[in-house]
Amino acid sequence: MRRKRRAATLALLAMTLTLPAPAVATGVAGNTGDTPVRLAARGRLGLTDPHLFYIDNQGKRAVPYSFEQAMPFSEGVAPVLLDQQWSYIDKTGDLKIGADYKLAKPFSEGMAAVKVGEDWGFIDKSGELKIQPRFAAVRPFHDGLAIAFVRKGSKEFQETPGDDLKALLADPNRSNMQKALLAIAGSRKAGFIDRDGKFVIQPVYSSLMEFSDGLALARDKDGFAYLDKTGKVAHKPQCTRAESFSQGLAAIEVDKKWGFIDTSGRTVIKPRFEEAGSFEGDLAPAREDGKFGFIDRTGKWLIKPQFDMVWEGFRDGTAVVGKDVSPIKNSFADITRFGDGYIITRKKGASDDFDESTTPLLPGYFAYPDLKFALVTRDGKELCKFEYEQIGRLADGLRSAKIDGSFGYIDNFGNLIIKPQYKWANDFSEGIALVREGSSKSRNAERAETLLKHSVPSLVNDPALIEKDIAVADQVIVLDPENTQALRDRGYLKCCLGQFEKSLDDFSKVIELCPTSKEGYYWRGHSYMQLEKYASALGDFLKASRTDPRDPRIYAASAVAVLKLDKPDAALKAINAAIKIVSDPYYKNIRADIYDRLGKPEQALKDRWNGRLASNPFPWPAWPESLSDLEAETRKKEKAYEALKGKDNKEALAFAATDLADAIDALRRLKAREKKMLELEDLYKRSLNLRQEALDAIGSSSPVNQGRVRTLKADRANSMAQLSSWYSQAGSLEEADKLVNQALEQARDINDSIKIADYLNDLARIHLNRKDNVKAQECLEESLKITDGATSNLMKIVRGQTLSIYAMLLSRTGQESGSQNKLEEASHLLKFGSGLAYMPSPPRAARDATASDMLELAIQCHGLFLLDTSRQFANKAMELAESQEKKDQETKKRINNFLKGSLPAEPVDLPLTKEFLVAQTAELAGDLLSAESFYNRCVEKESKFEPSYVALGRINRLTGSLSKAEKMVKKAIAINPNHVQAWLELSRINLERGRKRQALTAIEEALNIDPDNQMARFEKEKLEREATL
Repeated sequence: MRRKRRAATLALLAMTLTLPAPAVATGVAGNTGDTPVRLAARGRLGLTDPHLFYIDNQGKRAVPYSFEQAMPFSEGVAPVLLDQQWSYIDKTGDLKIGADYKLAKPFSEGMAAVKVGEDWGFIDKSGELKIQPRFAAVRPFHDGLAIAFVRKGSKEFQETPGDDLKALLADPNRSNMQKALLAIAGSRKAGFIDRDGKFVIQPVYSSLMEFSDGLALARDKDGFAYLDKTGKVAHKPQCTRAESFSQGLAAIEVDKKWGFIDTSGRTVIKPRFEEAGSFEGDLAPAREDGKFGFIDRTGKWLIKPQFDMVWEGFRDGTAVVGKDVSPIKNSFADITRFGDGYIITRKKGASDDFDESTTPLLPGYFAYPDLKFALVTRDGKELCKFEYEQIGRLADGLRSAKIDGSFGYIDNFGNLIIKPQYKWANDFSEGIALVREGSSKSRNAERAETLLKHSVPSLVNDPALIEKDIAVADQVIVLDPENTQALRDRGYLKCCLGQFEKSLDDFSKVIELCPTSKEGYYWRGHSYMQLEKYASALGDFLKASRTDPRDPRIYAASAVAVLKLDKPDAALKAINAAIKIVSDPYYKNIRADIYDRLGKPEQALKDRWNGRLASNPFPWPAWPESLSDLEAETRKKEKAYEALKGKDNKEALAFAATDLADAIDALRRLKAREKKMLELEDLYKRSLNLRQEALDAIGSSSPVNQGRVRTLKADRANSMAQLSSWYSQAGSLEEADKLVNQALEQARDINDSIKIADYLNDLARIHLNRKDNVKAQECLEESLKITDGATSNLMKIVRGQTLSIYAMLLSRTGQESGSQNKLEEASHLLKFGSGLAYMPSPPRAARDATASDMLELAIQCHGLFLLDTSRQFANKAMELAESQEKKDQETKKRINNFLKGSLPAEPVDLPLTKEFLVAQTAELAGDLLSAESFYNRCVEKESKFEPSYVALGRINRLTGSLSKAEKMVKKAIAINPNHVQAWLELSRINLERGRKRQALTAIEEALNIDPDNQMARFEKEKLEREATL
């Protein structure tokens, strides 16, 4: 008999839970008119692995079932998730209301919010839908009213004049989080509804709070307001933030200081606090000098500021306060309360403009607030030690409390009532609390994991700065030996110096302290890779993948390690796992190496095409950087190309030609940065010829890959345009004109609008050089037409550059006002470019580097504007030249000329270097106004920094202010008469002003200082060639 009844119960329950919501509006009890259905045993309802259950105030189970999801009891019932449906049970576990709700909330004043589909409504105790679902969100009923949000697009949504969400979302000064919240707020409006679901206060507000002391806090586009029960605005304080009323007073923020107003709107405590909360028990928390205390209703301190956080005021006779017990202070962190916990957001440094690449880290960079809470009385007496990680609100005489990762319960005097044993615990409600069983991590383990979630420092390239950062990490580890972030970062910084062996101890300590994080394994694995200990590296990468199976970098690193161990099949599985997560082109290059090892050249070739020009995602530099490295890479690819010539595999030949052209372009870019102008023409021509050969080869392959053909045509067009630019610089305008027109024709053929507009700009420059302003203007107008309404960053850059060239044209024709307008318009489009500036990596010297090698590295660093690093390489070159048994007098002479003519007279610190790089980035993008501003800031930082004056002279020359340009350059020469670039810029200004003799004199002065300077020789040849025409 018992067995039959149980079967019938289960059948009825299953049927009830699968009915659509409207059919069960009255609930199970209402449908049957009989006693409520009792829940079946655990596991019978498809509960996969439930961990939530209810306990009484003795810690015993109050309801004999466990749940996957559940909420607290209220008014005798609690919402629980059963078989993917939300229902309500009573305290015996009986099912009271069962329906197909997507989500359900606890009852309040006889009504509970339920979600059906994407909309919220309210049910009563019988389960009947009293308010049909139509709201985007709702809050519980309070004094007969509930806050309800309506979506944009619904009939009840009221647009308010002046709503301009697009403008707010486009504001570059707002964070992504702020924009996300604005987007949510702008897409819905809130008002108050009554128990019939009618709006008694219309939904016109972006946010609302419940009524307190007869007033409700509301916010709209105009700020904050306090509403009365009729919806009328009672007060509208002029403030930036506000809190609800409590005990007759409300906290508001004015000019970044908090004070209090009363219900009449009168200020009763003047704004003077850094932060303030609501009054409870006639005391309110307030912060001064970074610490919280409690004030009375006059603003007088009753408990002096001494706490780092106040979790709850004196609502129930005691307050929950917290102290940061982290050994490292000044954590650059913001602590925000969020539900039952808090969120700590990290900052880069002590200020918004803190830059890790130029400024040593501070100890606080490694800190993370370690808040411990306690209960205190109104006189500030501690009722328990500051040992709890969390203390909940008082309910039924108990507070949830977390200690060393586990939850239990204490009373209002701090006495332990239910020992810590739960993974999570909610506050008591109606004598019952919801808890989660399961193992908990210790507080130290949680802290270690949290610290490791902070990323490693930004790429720092200056060895002296890295040493300073390591010293800071040393200090932190002395104070806090278990600071996993400091240990990991110190290991990483050692690796940046090439100290891979020394880094192992730090990464091993991280693993010891936090074996559940991938960080220690991942970084130690990379150190092992650099030390060629591939088996050890693979072991670490495998352990890292177990802790984070969704990180593709780990699988890719594993693939490289496995391939080094000569296991290509296993390597293929690993790299395919990485590509399955993220199809990164660099991973395709790794897979191509694996396919080559497996003897699958066709698959390898396909991946090499896809991985071409991919950036390296791994932590250590993997691309050739020095001149000798690039030359060796070019020779290697030249050999591969020659081996395929004359063979039938046309696609392989096309790739080899393209790969060699890419290598030659990388070599050419380095030489261009080094201003080796006399070595560029052959490289430009060689690259263009290879692009043509690749295109011819791919066109004759079978079948023809049209997408690849288009890419190669674009590459050839770029090569044409680049060679054209070189000819233009050399004064060979006919050759330049011919090539850029060919590039333009190719761009039109492949219908690439960005390239078309870009090449039109190049053609306009050539016409300007020929003084043909009409044709230049025609090109610029066509380019502007193409880029009108630009949305992509690339198109914005091209349009901004068009406007900058247009400004030069207008300046040359005496239209100064129009020129300035164009420059401002260009700056608006290109301003984001300066934010892309970064400190480039310096090349590394080989162990057996000669004096000539060191000089070459010095020249390379000069091209990267790493001026002090350049000076260090040059000085090292001189030491090597001096130490040779047979002193290399020729090299010594070249080094002296470089030191004298290319480097500033005074040392250059990193912040100034970064500022100058930002200016250069803006100038290269075509944002001349921003560039000029940044260069002026460099002058403000260091008035004797001659490169800033040379750059300002160049900017003024380009914008037509030749007198000002000459004045700036002569300032640079006055600071350092040996500054070659200043003499060359003076030559250009003289040439622009028609002073050819003075221009030649300035170039000869530069050559007297440094006869090897290729830019000076290049410009002299150009002048002499023009003189013979």
